Amino acid sequence: MENLAPISPSLNSGPAGDQDIQQFDKGCGASKLKKDKREYSGAEARDRARPVPLPTQRGLSREEAAAYVGIGSTKFDEMVRDGRMPSPRRIDSRKLWDIRALDASFDRLPSDGDVSVNPWDN
Repeated sequence: MENLAPISPSLNSGPAGDQDIQQFDKGCGASKLKKDKREYSGAEARDRARPVPLPTQRGLSREEAAAYVGIGSTKFDEMVRDGRMPSPRRIDSRKLWDIRALDASFDRLPSDGDVSVNPWDN
């Protein structure tokens, strides 16, 4: 997997990055960081989010498929159950999600501006 640079260069990960995080925490008077300094909440988690690299293989594991679509594994499982996301393919006992089927299912999801369903019609 390729190395991706952090979003904020002042908040690097690793031993030196932990010191940067402590300084950041002290500097802004916040105490949102947890004991191990690797769990974040709210805006800090969003600010530290790293882009997901594009997959290099066609079949994705459950976790990879969920990350590819941009959701968590639990939400992904729910969407597979209700048919909004495709079922996995099987290779022996291993379950893999076809990236093309994920793309097609994602394309079928309603967009925020869809007016095809009017709640007043129900």
